[in-house]
Amino acid sequence: MLAQVVFLLTINGTDWGVDLGGGTGVTILSAAGLDRDFRSDGTYWWALGAGAGSVLLVYAILRSRIGLALTAIRDDETAARSLDINVLRTKVLVWIVAAFGCGLAGAVVYLNLLRIQPDAAYHVNWSAYMIFIVSSAASARSRGRSSARSSSSRSSRSSPTTASGT
Repeated sequence: MLAQVVFLLTINGTDWGVDLGGGTGVTILSAAGLDRDFRSDGTYWWALGAGAGSVLLVYAILRSRIGLALTAIRDDETAARSLDINVLRTKVLVWIVAAFGCGLAGAVVYLNLLRIQPDAAYHVNWSAYMIFIVSSAASARSRGRSSARSSSSRSSRSSPTTASGT
């Protein structure tokens, strides 16, 4: 719903006194003047750098004190607070890093397309993609937990104990 509000402001913003400058779309003029092969190669290298950089950034974060704090928050948020971990600050930092990565990915995508159109940027397909990705990850996570529980319950049943100890 928020995306639709921003979309309507982008399309009809001048009617309400808020000009976001995107009514029919914007051409990226600085990239449009480049040779097609040069722009294609540049987009590839930017995408490769963004992907590798994001992996390295996540690795570095997870190996730092912030990663340790995130692990504590994941396990038990109340216990993490009792260890003097600033849960809100840590979560906000993760959201900022994630937003930066999403913005960089969007910049690379639109560098390749050369034209930013509001109806494409706020299309319902983006919501469908996100719902599919989240539900797939949740499904895989729940399957992992259920198989781990069933294997641990099998191992505890396989070694019966008797009162005599034999």
